[in-house]
Amino acid sequence: MSDIGSIFSPTDLLLMVLIACAPGTLLGTAIGAWVYPRHRITGGLVGFIAGFAVSFGAWAAYFAVVK
Repeated sequence: MSDIGSIFSPTDLLLMVLIACAPGTLLGTAIGAWVYPRHRITGGLVGFIAGFAVSFGAWAAYFAVVK
């Protein structure tokens, strides 16, 4: 059984997730803005969401398989 709930508050866990997914969100934003040059803000937002989802999925898979 894990003690992670008693060590970190929900705010701490959310901050760790956001920091861990930051590279994916930045890369997704850049790629989204580059792919949709006429709608850079919309493309960047879609890329941001996609980058976060891919990063979060990659971290979840890593912890499920390796840890």
